[in-house]
Amino acid sequence: MLVSDKIENISRDAEDKITTLNNTLKITRECMNDRMKEHLVQTRRETDRHGQEITVASSSWLASITEHKEQMGVTIDNLSQEINKSKEHADRKFSKVVGEI
Repeated sequence: MLVSDKIENISRDAEDKITTLNNTLKITRECMNDRMKEHLVQTRRETDRHGQEITVASSSWLASITEHKEQMGVTIDNLSQEINKSKEHADRKFSKVVGEI
C-alpha cells in the first residue's frame, strides 16, 4: 500500500504541475498575443504617420519641381525666341553682305 500511495501522490503532483504549467503557458500565450497586437497597432500608427509625412513632402517637392519646370520652360522659350531673332538678324546681315558683294 505504501508504494501505491506514493505512486498515487506522485501521479497527482505530476498532474497538478502539468495543469499549472498548461495554465501558465495559456496565460503567457495570451499576454504575448496582447503585446503583439499592441506592437502591431503602434507599428501601423507609425507607418501611417511616416506615410503622411512622405505624402506631404512629396506634394511639396512636386509643386517645387512643377514651378521650376514652368520657370525653365519660360526661360527656354525666351532663349529660343532670342536665338531666332539673332538668327534672323544674322540672315539679314548675311543677305545684305552677299548683296553688296
